[in-house]
Amino acid sequence: MSSGRSWKLVQRGGRPWVLSEDRRWSQENRRKTEASWRREFRDLARAADMPRISTDVEITVLPILRPGTSVGAAGACYPSAACAIDALLDIGVLERPEQVRRLHLCAPAIDDDGRMGMVLVVGEILEEPA
Repeated sequence: MSSGRSWKLVQRGGRPWVLSEDRRWSQENRRKTEASWRREFRDLARAADMPRISTDVEITVLPILRPGTSVGAAGACYPSAACAIDALLDIGVLERPEQVRRLHLCAPAIDDDGRMGMVLVVGEILEEPA
């Protein structure tokens, strides 16, 4: 496999939504949070001029936290990552969920500036020529 084009979307508007919160929240709170994250990543994708991608993709997710904040295990930010991917589907950047062949959920990065958020890197996966 070889890599094609890639795009980096950086959300710096708040702490990533994590699995333990998802389990505790009411349906209404979950719906509002999901709508907010999807809207934010739709806007980021549009600002990055992401085209329609027809190939399979690899997505890397990196939560950004301030010192002393924890989201638990590396995969805890899955709800935020799922919303970001859904946003790409909403606006037609991705045609179908099955295009996401690999999803990497990284351990959080600590940023001393106090602004939390999440980085999403979307890369095309191209087949090697025979």
